[in-house]
Parts: sequence; C-alpha cells; structure tokens
Amino acid sequence: MNINMKRILIVDDEKGIRDFLSKAISKYDGVVVEAVSSVSQGIKKFEKKPFNVLITDINMPGTSGLFLIRYIKRNFSDCKIVVMSTAGYQLEEAEKMGVSFCLSKPFLLSDVIEKLTLLLRI
Repeated sequence: MNINMKRILIVDDEKGIRDFLSKAISKYDGVVVEAVSSVSQGIKKFEKKPFNVLITDINMPGTSGLFLIRYIKRNFSDCKIVVMSTAGYQLEEAEKMGVSFCLSKPFLLSDVIEKLTLLLRI
C-alpha cells in the first residue's frame, strides 16, 4: 500500500449505504475504504490503524454515532469526521462537537465526494 494512501472508515448500520459509499469512494486513486456496521466495530478498526476520515451515521442500534464522534475526537484528533443523519437535531449536536461536515439523509453522492475532496484533496 502506498504510504500516502488516505484511509476512510464508513460506520453505518444500513448495508446499502455502506456498500454504496464504499464502492463510489474506492474508485478514487489513493483512497482505501473500509466499512463496518456498528460503533464497536468502528472503534476496533481505529485501534488497529487510524483513519484519515470517519463517515458515520448517528442513529444506529446500540451505541450512538455521537459516542463514536466523542471517542474519535478524544483519541484520534487528526481524523476528519463526516456525519450523516435523518434527524436535524442530531446533526446540530454533531456540529457542536466540531465535526468537519454534516449530511442530511437522504444525500447525494456528489455531496459526499465534494466533502471528501475538500478534506483529502482526492
């Protein structure tokens, strides 16, 4: 793997969203994409090897994406965070936590690519 590869982790309980984003983002050169379905799996992935960008849903079964955001901000402060949610109040909470970008579901793929381009220069 190229030393300059950008690592992106997608955390969403909806398989369709994980697969859609993974396929679309992995087409870009210099990007490695991994995807998991829960906060606990996301934390395990970060502990093995940190990512440059986290794309996470907030409303998931079990542990909230807000917990994951706090964890990443505290332990991996260089990681950029893009948050997705259907609930506006959750996006407002994430903004207060200092995430890079918020996307309201449903979103356009072009919106995600635009945000990643700004964050990673892909």
